[in-house]
Amino acid sequence: MKGVSKKFPGTIAVDDVDFDVYAGEVHALVGENGAGKSTLMKMLAGSFDDYTGTISIKGKETKLHSPAMAKAVGIEMIYQELSLALPLSIAENVLVGRLPVRNGIIDRKKLTEDAAAALSRVGLEYLDPMKPIEDISQHEAQLVEISKALWNNPGILVMDEPTSALSREEVERLFTIIAKLKNEGLAIVYISHHLPEIFRVADRVTVLRDGKKIGTKNIHEVKREEVVQMMVGRSIREFYTKRDHSIGKDRLVVENLSRWGFFHNVSFTAREGEILGICGLSGAGRTELARVMVGLDSASAGTVTLEGKRVSARRMA
Repeated sequence: MKGVSKKFPGTIAVDDVDFDVYAGEVHALVGENGAGKSTLMKMLAGSFDDYTGTISIKGKETKLHSPAMAKAVGIEMIYQELSLALPLSIAENVLVGRLPVRNGIIDRKKLTEDAAAALSRVGLEYLDPMKPIEDISQHEAQLVEISKALWNNPGILVMDEPTSALSREEVERLFTIIAKLKNEGLAIVYISHHLPEIFRVADRVTVLRDGKKIGTKNIHEVKREEVVQMMVGRSIREFYTKRDHSIGKDRLVVENLSRWGFFHNVSFTAREGEILGICGLSGAGRTELARVMVGLDSASAGTVTLEGKRVSARRMA
């Protein structure tokens, strides 16, 4: 990619950026939110055709007008939001749009065989290909998405925040798969906010800031602090200025709050002058808890006290 740019109304999302990736390497793409990472890769994946600049695949300049055209030249992108169809089986998801047909009917035997071969490539040979996709874990779903992308035997695989919903152990398993694909000669672009991951899995790293390329470094020749400074434009020492402050009285008290099927017996207290973080993996119930707290959904049980006054847990807002 040479001198590529992409404009949206009122903003330049990607501004004259050069980027390349070689067979058998993992090239990380990092930057703060809005830096242009996903937009740049969506151009490579054919999602935006109104870009300027040039894109060359294996030395041949190519104009990518659509995702289908990108796939045809060997480019696959795995998005942060998985594109799996819950009503379908694992096999049907892996081969969606490419289901084997015999005499006008889906060939279930070949479908199972082909899906099993694809799953084994990412370490999921233990899964029954005909199992409903909704019955597998988040980690397994991520690997199914990868196997789906690999079915076309791409030369370039773009992974956009692939670990955002994975546990630490699941991330390690994913890294094993990435190393295997790299050794097979696949060119991998890895987008992430997590710098420890970048230093574990990448060979090179390119930093974007405000749509511009700040630089590309070999991962073994750069320190994490330098990458951070490239991302944000200031020294790591300038991130947060610690100020003395006092913690005040309880403002919000949540006790044994539940919403059946989503979260159970959640209790916490938020006080004046503090920031209370709520974290968890995808599906842990964070969003559902927030929806109940602002009154968008009803709670099943529990109590909420706001500034000393009991609020109905059934409809708190």
